[in-house]
Amino acid sequence: MNDHLVIILFVSVLVALTNIRPAYSQIALIKWHVYVKNEMSQYGPILHVHCKSKDNDLGLQNLTAGAEFEWHFKLNFTGSTLFWCYWRPEKGNIYADFKVFWKDRELFEKCNYKNCIWIARDTGLYLRNVPKDYDEFWYHWTPGSMDTYLHP
Repeated sequence: MNDHLVIILFVSVLVALTNIRPAYSQIALIKWHVYVKNEMSQYGPILHVHCKSKDNDLGLQNLTAGAEFEWHFKLNFTGSTLFWCYWRPEKGNIYADFKVFWKDRELFEKCNYKNCIWIARDTGLYLRNVPKDYDEFWYHWTPGSMDTYLHP
């Protein structure tokens, strides 16, 4: 092969590599951020949120309208890091209880491999699709209450 062809091939491979998603092995090195935002209006000014993982209890957060709560972490050694949150607005007899971070390619892509942004609205719970810059509906509010989750 002539030298020009080798250089063109090498540059093409480098360009292709810069445009692919991070490998799962690289994901373990990422400092992840999870944001929980209160954009509710109908169900009161306060949103009670209690988030935890197997190893970390982040405690009860009382978010006023427009407020947010954020934490950051790196994946554990096995890559099985999982956080879930219990959500209950001050008014209305509704709640939600679901995972906000887990090892999942679709979630990682929507979080742009760094920032998972969950938004509570009167109509349900949304995840910001960061690369596409819009909020996707993910969960409905459940009628009733599970107050035991609010007290660690």
